[in-house]
Amino acid sequence: MNPEFKTLDQMIRRVVKKYNSFIICPFGDCGMKTKEILNKRYGIQETAILDNGLADYNPQIFKVNRLCEMDTRGAVILLNTMDRKINNLLFRQIREIDAKVSIANVQDELVVWDCPEKARWFRHLKQLLSVKEVKGIPLVRIGRDYDGGYIMPDDFNSTLRAYSFGISNDVSWDKDIASRGIEVFMYDPTIPCLPEENSHFHFYKKGISGKDIPEEDLFSMETILDWNGDSNNRNLILKMDVEGAEWEFLEDVSSEVLGQFIQMTFEWHDVVNIPSTLLRKIIEKINCTHQVVWLHGNNCAAAVRGGEILMPFALEITFVRKEDYEFTKSESVYPLSIDMPNNPNKPDHILGNWG
Repeated sequence: MNPEFKTLDQMIRRVVKKYNSFIICPFGDCGMKTKEILNKRYGIQETAILDNGLADYNPQIFKVNRLCEMDTRGAVILLNTMDRKINNLLFRQIREIDAKVSIANVQDELVVWDCPEKARWFRHLKQLLSVKEVKGIPLVRIGRDYDGGYIMPDDFNSTLRAYSFGISNDVSWDKDIASRGIEVFMYDPTIPCLPEENSHFHFYKKGISGKDIPEEDLFSMETILDWNGDSNNRNLILKMDVEGAEWEFLEDVSSEVLGQFIQMTFEWHDVVNIPSTLLRKIIEKINCTHQVVWLHGNNCAAAVRGGEILMPFALEITFVRKEDYEFTKSESVYPLSIDMPNNPNKPDHILGNWG
């Protein structure tokens, strides 16, 4: 099946049991395929078809402004055009006419691009990020459901100290860590204060970088650890979701500093576009001290398929320090049963086995 039609099928399958009537908009190639899927696969006849151009030639097709004359209770509009400009225009028109009508937008579905030229690099990258399971220790979700939660080995005690970079409006990971009696040092230069306080929270309006840039409130991990008396502490855990700033930090940080963290969980951004030489250098440095034990594709972002490997643009990943654990071969298929899609309205990225 054409990749675009697969995305349509995915959208329709997600909503077909939730609504009583279905309005197709517009009626180009994707609209005709949408009608075919509805009619033939599900035995459902659409309630109406909206298309501003074709309405001039076919009395059974209506302009979008006729939506105001329709009963849209229990209805969903299947907005199916792959042209983002046209899609955005139609979406705005529909919302101006009926602010409450449900819209299933094909643009909200997962977007996967085929890039066969990346197959060799993706195979090597998958080898670099080969996952193993921690022997004798189960995985647990730390943080809220959906976006903001991370999977980590359930090995926490109050002697640990946690460093959390990138807070925004979500302190769910930090709260779960604090509930274990762990002090949490939290950094984000983009917010004035925390959305919620806790006796174990210590917030600083500063950010992480590879080196100190005081004029921008950005500092190296060495400096930040020194501030908190942790320069020689090897009993630390790390969470980092800093919208791409992780790469400069990871490029410059020493193996000795990384080695102070028993567990590290990240969201890596724009993985597909990071230069291969830089990404290889970073992962090889981390692999000297740490082992990948979990990964998950963030379905808020797209993915690229190179050969048989699907590589998300945004990759959530957890490492543990090798010296602290024993490992076994991973037979797991990702996402795991305890994983959740970051966006609950989209299916998760299916990564398969990375062992």
